[in-house]
Amino acid sequence: MARLMSSPQYLSPLHATALLLDSPCETRADVVEPRSAIREHCVGGEWQPYETWRGIAVVTGSGTLQKRCGWWGLDYDAVTSAVHQAVEDPGVQTVVLNLASPGGSVVGCAETANRLAALAQRKPIVGFVDTMACSAMYWNLCALPIVATPSAQVGSIGVILVLETFEAMLEAMGIKTHVYKSGALKDMGAPWREPTEQEAAAFQADVDTLGDAFRSYVTTHRPTVQHADMQGQAFAAADALHKGLVDGLVNDLSDLLANLAGAAAH
Repeated sequence: MARLMSSPQYLSPLHATALLLDSPCETRADVVEPRSAIREHCVGGEWQPYETWRGIAVVTGSGTLQKRCGWWGLDYDAVTSAVHQAVEDPGVQTVVLNLASPGGSVVGCAETANRLAALAQRKPIVGFVDTMACSAMYWNLCALPIVATPSAQVGSIGVILVLETFEAMLEAMGIKTHVYKSGALKDMGAPWREPTEQEAAAFQADVDTLGDAFRSYVTTHRPTVQHADMQGQAFAAADALHKGLVDGLVNDLSDLLANLAGAAAH
């Protein structure tokens, strides 16, 4: 956990505590749904990471995005693997990404967005949001058409890095820390002392570089989004529609599926 929070995150600040929550599992005979993973469905005795309806594959999942996170969190590789499998399915014409996330790790984010954009060149992929698609999740979806429910939260375009130090507490407890290192910045971000000016500048430079990359990706794919709307804030989808962050509004997932099926029929 300390490793996660001491590295830059594309994460909504209001949901940073999501990293500290448990991820209970809910199971049924035909569904396996860890709260923070891709939901799997049993079809003809085989498990697949999406359900289908009239040629539409729906990939469903929720959680904080991480790279190689195992059972905890929403794994970037699991997302791309599920979409790739749906794209390869000859019975699927359109893929809907029904993912809910406050964001997640910088590591793996850009690569996942690029992979999803490439897969969208093979079959239409639509992002659906009825809870939140913030920060890293928004990066992953922003090159795709995004349809949301009016109250869903989207955006939070920015980077956050949180460091906590316990120097005063350790001193009050009589605990001393001795560090032997080969480079001046080897223990950068250590919780037993305050960061130096050099370290603080390095952290901020890293965050600024990552933030610039995020904004650049958004403006490449959504050129009408204004710089003022990419300062880390999230928007209700009804407002985000006017800001160019999403492309349409529906009442729920069933409405989106009906619209997509109707369009395919014509």
